[in-house]
Amino acid sequence: MAKYQYDVALSYASEQRDTVRRVKKILEEDGLRVFYDETREEELVSQDLYSKLYHVFRYESRYTAAFVSADYLRKDWTMEEADAAMFHSRDAGHNCVIPVCFGGADLDKLDPDIHRIHADGETPVWIADKIRHAVPAAPKKRTLLRRAALLVLCVLLAITAVRGVVHWIQDAWEGAPVEIDAEALDAGTLYEKGEDYYYGRGVEQDYAKAREYWEQAAALGNTSAIYSLGYLYQHGQGVEVDY
Repeated sequence: MAKYQYDVALSYASEQRDTVRRVKKILEEDGLRVFYDETREEELVSQDLYSKLYHVFRYESRYTAAFVSADYLRKDWTMEEADAAMFHSRDAGHNCVIPVCFGGADLDKLDPDIHRIHADGETPVWIADKIRHAVPAAPKKRTLLRRAALLVLCVLLAITAVRGVVHWIQDAWEGAPVEIDAEALDAGTLYEKGEDYYYGRGVEQDYAKAREYWEQAAALGNTSAIYSLGYLYQHGQGVEVDY
């Protein structure tokens, strides 16, 4: 265990860089030692760097998360990283490759019985969680705290949702005009709006607004929104840290 410099190395094509950068940040915040070389593609003209990367993926990293896409499969250097990781699996006597697949792409050389993480349409938070759970002996303390926070949050949101329904029924029964916003009832749309504000996609980044949308989506039963809210409270983004 101590001989490895990294818990997980991230192998990816530059087209997936934005997603991988976010995944890397989440994994590091959860206590994993992550190898991530953002500029390696541009610098790969150096044979010394090429050898260094091969050494990292074969000898210095316990696991490799390979973000497999059509772009990944067509590039020689990403496939070399994958080969190095598979050689490491052979040396270790067990699988050390965590394939994160996009668009139906796959590593043909990898045993078909090895679980693939199919990540199309998924968030960096979701992908990071899958990778973290695929790495044995990953830090558990934060995971348990997060689960506890999510449990408390689910209870609070459930109470809020029930109160809202009761008030709605009371208003309707008493004849008060009730306006129903069809879009507001779409938990998926609310969750996506929260993501827009969280990542600053088309709007100014605003964790507080992200939380508002995710709270509405969570009240409607969106599990991704519930998980994202737990992440906000764990890391104090737009709210006070609350485990």
